[in-house]
Amino acid sequence: MSLLKKNKFGWIIFVALRYFKAGKRDRSISSAFFSAAGIAVGVLAMITIISIMNGFQIGFIDDILEINSYHIRLESEKREADATLLDKIKNIDNVKSVLPFTDLQTLIKGSYSEFKACKIRSVPVNAGILDPDLLRYLNITSGEFTINEANTLVIGSELAASLGVSVGDTVSLASMAGDSFHALAPVDVQFTVKGIFKSGYYEYDSSMGFTSFQSSRGLDSGNKTITYGIKLNDRYRDAETIMDIASLIGAGRRLVSWREYNRSFFGALRMEKISMMLIVGLIFLVVGVNIKHTLDRSVYKRRQDIALLRSIGAGPGAVKTIFVTEGLLIGFSGGLVGVVTGLFITVNINNIFALAGWAVDILSRLIGRMLSPFLNMPSYGFSAFSPAYFYLNKVPVKILFHEVLFIFFFAFIASVYAAYSAAGKIAEFNPSEILHYE
Repeated sequence: MSLLKKNKFGWIIFVALRYFKAGKRDRSISSAFFSAAGIAVGVLAMITIISIMNGFQIGFIDDILEINSYHIRLESEKREADATLLDKIKNIDNVKSVLPFTDLQTLIKGSYSEFKACKIRSVPVNAGILDPDLLRYLNITSGEFTINEANTLVIGSELAASLGVSVGDTVSLASMAGDSFHALAPVDVQFTVKGIFKSGYYEYDSSMGFTSFQSSRGLDSGNKTITYGIKLNDRYRDAETIMDIASLIGAGRRLVSWREYNRSFFGALRMEKISMMLIVGLIFLVVGVNIKHTLDRSVYKRRQDIALLRSIGAGPGAVKTIFVTEGLLIGFSGGLVGVVTGLFITVNINNIFALAGWAVDILSRLIGRMLSPFLNMPSYGFSAFSPAYFYLNKVPVKILFHEVLFIFFFAFIASVYAAYSAAGKIAEFNPSEILHYE
């Protein structure tokens, strides 16, 4: 008893480790390893799924903010860009770039296609200098972002494909133009395609184009006002920056944050992510119940050991701590293995899909050759993410380490709580009765 008191925590850890990695005769320990494996699989699945979801969602958000909505929109009442205002906004802390633009909904037609709805954004001819990130996210795949000549246009790759045009071809833009509502009349203006972009966001690639302010004058009604698209170094400081801009330019002009402008879409993405985490998180509920039942059996099978420990002076709390420590070891080891494995799979997910696609392709070709004397089976190459079916060439991945830590912590707490619940039965044991009958 004195030994237990002198080394209060050392013997608890020693016994817990012995229980965790006991010999072959105690089959409950293999159940502990299976419980740890369940925790590892749960952590692995959540890290992989959430990281891929982050890749898709953050990719969508970046495309929306960098190409279309910007971090802050300043709506002007003027029809011409104000160079003085541009310089003032650029000098504000946290402002990265400012680009004036107007949007025009129109119809576009190729030489051999039908009219298609299209949004034409008018920007300065030096838009690439004013907003370098715009060109980076547009990703010009053919030609150049050149709109300094009259009636020149840059359009999305899907729109170009549907119109059947390429760089150097001519398209027709139809709209209603005029100086007033009563003077509106249909116009049809010929534009030359100077560049084709592929942002990876289908809506923009299939229905968006860029031209200069000068070239768009013949298409609008003459009352289009300028909107200033403002990008920030830190988009999460948008409220602070809006106050700085408002104090500089004065009241009367509407400033819209990216949170407000895209509220419904970003809210849907947030709800999708929360729902997915809750659904996948059920894995930990199942694993936690499994750990509890495993330790329930372990406590019952070791009732003689518990009685002996109690008889030599170990208190109920100390004995409970042994099994809680065992649950702690299960949660920590399973969570750590799950984190390491999950990060490895997530980082190499595209290589894994490529390897799986190669294996399936080889297998399908082999089966096709074996059955070719009996069946006329065409041989096709297999791709896990074929551009013919999916609008992507690879799986986007974004690992957020605070989410990884949260997943590990949640798995760890689930296993420790399950162990604590199972250890509660120790108080029901009477050491004298157990030693008397067994």
